[in-house]
Amino acid sequence: MINHLKENNELGVFKYEDDGFTIEYESLNKKIRWGDITELNVYKADLLTIDRIEMEIVYGEKALIISEDFPGWYQFVLKTKSVFPSIPKDWDLNIIQPAFATNWRNIYRKV
Repeated sequence: MINHLKENNELGVFKYEDDGFTIEYESLNKKIRWGDITELNVYKADLLTIDRIEMEIVYGEKALIISEDFPGWYQFVLKTKSVFPSIPKDWDLNIIQPAFATNWRNIYRKV
């Protein structure tokens, strides 16, 4: 339980600045400004024996997909809820059920 709590407090592969974040994971090194994000879509990927929660970050004409496997995922989810107050606070709990259903949702759209 202690290790799980420690992981939830880690920033992992994410570095935050006032205007956005940088993600450095394997060969990926990308900076995205909060103001450039036009949509956040979330869904579950069916990996046969388990589901994996994924987030599509749409910015301009591009999109980046990250998943709960990324170190720092939990803190990133909290940060997006803080930066974009219109994001449903419980989306990450509600997307879990039912198992093996995609449960695709748009949780943020810039107006």
